[in-house]
Amino acid sequence: MRFLISALLTTLPVFGCSCLNTASPCTAMGEGTVVFVARVVVDSGDGWGKGPARVVVEEPIWNVSKDLREAEINTAAGTSCYYHLEAGERYVIIAVKPQSRDALIAIGSCSNTFRLRGNEHILEALRTQAKGGPPLLVGTVRRSTGAYSQEGAVAGALVTARSATARYQAVANAAGVYTIPAMVADLYQIEVSRAGFVPNQEYNQRWSGRMVLNEATRVFEPDQTEPRGSITMSGKYCAVWDLSMWPRSRISGAAMNRAGKPLEGSLFRHLPSIQKAAGNRGRCVQPKRTRWGGTLLNPCRLGTTSWQ
Repeated sequence: MRFLISALLTTLPVFGCSCLNTASPCTAMGEGTVVFVARVVVDSGDGWGKGPARVVVEEPIWNVSKDLREAEINTAAGTSCYYHLEAGERYVIIAVKPQSRDALIAIGSCSNTFRLRGNEHILEALRTQAKGGPPLLVGTVRRSTGAYSQEGAVAGALVTARSATARYQAVANAAGVYTIPAMVADLYQIEVSRAGFVPNQEYNQRWSGRMVLNEATRVFEPDQTEPRGSITMSGKYCAVWDLSMWPRSRISGAAMNRAGKPLEGSLFRHLPSIQKAAGNRGRCVQPKRTRWGGTLLNPCRLGTTSWQ
């Protein structure tokens, strides 16, 4: 079946690329996969690609012969599943183990392969896992620009992983990266805080992608027992969990009637504007009443605002 799908992808570029990959780089590293660090020496091409990329193998991580020095990577060029490997860049290649010595290592847009630059913490987690070390929880805390878009790091953010029996904490570095090592196997709720920011709950409370086998139907299904915003750490796999935060700002002023007198107890609503391009799916309403003297004080995130 895997051969048939690969043949279709390489011979019929009109087909759309359809896949459901709920694995992370950590859970994708199994008996049937190869993992290694590679530097691209021959680009696979812009657009839909021109063909295989050629890479120099710099570091075998998992199921890779130490004698492997160079390799050609089938990137599904010419199809909508194409994965562009850029010359001069370094990648962590995660692919299905070839069935023969002559077969090309193949990846696609649904692959767990990732560019190494900026993701060195994920590579370190994979190294630890490959050596049989205790699992790491790693991730990046970024500044929200929309519900599901981010730009820039939130340095100094405090990340807390909390279960029924344990609690771990880590502080994000200048790049927003955090690492929590040697966690006991359990289900953990992940929280983040930092002065001047508020958590982006829509993004942070997402589904982890964990699938479980339905014993009645023998079909893998989303784990309904795992709360959103949580990660199940096992004694075998590491985990990658990114977080996002909105910058916090203050809007203040005074409510007056037409005669210029303070309006105590007036109700204001802060309505951040809806920018679909930024990925916002709704709007937040934060009622704040004026206090004594009519002064308004309303903490809210940065953005265009309307008042009612």
